[in-house]
Amino acid sequence: MLACGASIITATPPAGQFTMPLRRLVTIVVLAGAVAFHLAGVTAVLRQPLSVNRATPDQRPWYWSLFSDAVHRPGPAVDFFAIYHAGVNVHQGADVYRFDEQPRVTPYSFPYRYLPVVAHTLGAALANLPPRVAWQVWILILEILLAILILLVWRSAVPADVRTFAVVVLLANMPYLLELHMGQFTFAVFALLGFTLLLGGGPGAPEPGRLRRLVMALTLSAASLLKMVPLVTLPMLIRKRTYRWAAGLALVLALGLAVPWFLTHPEDWQTFRNLNFKPPGGMNAGNFGLVYVMHVLVGSSAEVAATWLHLLLLGVTALAVLSARRLEPAAAATALVLAHFLTYAHVWEHHMTGIMVMGVLFLLELAADPRDRTGKVLMIVTMTALVLLALPSAFVLLDGVKNPAVWDPSAGWSTGSRLLMPLPKVLAQLALFVACALRIADGGFDWPWRHLRAE
Repeated sequence: MLACGASIITATPPAGQFTMPLRRLVTIVVLAGAVAFHLAGVTAVLRQPLSVNRATPDQRPWYWSLFSDAVHRPGPAVDFFAIYHAGVNVHQGADVYRFDEQPRVTPYSFPYRYLPVVAHTLGAALANLPPRVAWQVWILILEILLAILILLVWRSAVPADVRTFAVVVLLANMPYLLELHMGQFTFAVFALLGFTLLLGGGPGAPEPGRLRRLVMALTLSAASLLKMVPLVTLPMLIRKRTYRWAAGLALVLALGLAVPWFLTHPEDWQTFRNLNFKPPGGMNAGNFGLVYVMHVLVGSSAEVAATWLHLLLLGVTALAVLSARRLEPAAAATALVLAHFLTYAHVWEHHMTGIMVMGVLFLLELAADPRDRTGKVLMIVTMTALVLLALPSAFVLLDGVKNPAVWDPSAGWSTGSRLLMPLPKVLAQLALFVACALRIADGGFDWPWRHLRAE
């Protein structure tokens, strides 16, 4: 995949009447292979039984041994069932953050950690279905979002080889299979954020009209209500006039629906805050964040420093975004998202799906206007990072036993083994962040208020 990506930048098509048909044939074969791989993965996800870790090995999907979160956590659908369980609580007239059910309907789940409005809408709607059927419906929704994202990517005004690379990465990346397996929401959140960016200012996109601006506002609002992480892109959204209405609606809805509820239900606020802003633990083999790498190297002091690093890196990145003379939406949004993930303590392998969506958008932006040789180098860096994010980790080699009863298989590993698993994806995140930072800094900086008035 990477070799194909490098040829996008370096190769010049030879003259001859058979060049274009051959390239089209190669493109068709590559895309068909990616689609076949994707369908094989989705089929394996859907065919497995619930509580698959208790099933016989022949009932487990072919990808099961590739992910720590598949082997060492309940599943499938353990994250999805958190929202389903909150919806059951709504139907039973109970607090959405209550963990038990009377009577029990949800097979198993992690604690519900999202905004109450998600439980009262999406959760309550899905809870009308049997648990397994509801999870399958959620997988269908994710597949529809992926198809829309691929369509928007394919319509971008960038070279065909770049579009092919981007589509293959989206179809054939391994963390997306884990996303489906767990029934997670990260991809949905970043796909919706991606729709907002592509509709508002993607490569080749026209100036959005009223209908398009409405769709942008709705997709950004939905993403921010499902998970609040898209709001870290507010400095870019506010800077660019195209996105201000969408940003305003998303912020008003998020605060307007959350603050009154938490003021009248202070115990829910305590639960929400503890689960999202002060989560304990998490320093185990399923973690793929820079903070975890620091924890392995220096111990628990890394987690204490992470809070200050989080504020510092996000603040500096936001200031750079607001001050840059020449700002592109995807570069700015990707930098802000990565500033969050690089300093967040709980970064899991499924989070790579969201980072990959942002990386693809950044790649399209670079391909639409490389500017100079530096832009082409940044394209190579971005494609390399996307490949590293898409590949499986070394877990399958490091955990020889793969005992589902064990919560953290890395407890007995050497320091080198504990680093080997997350390091490629952490380096990919760092490389993407540096590439975005260089792109933002390319035109220099000025006082922020000048750009707010002009743009």
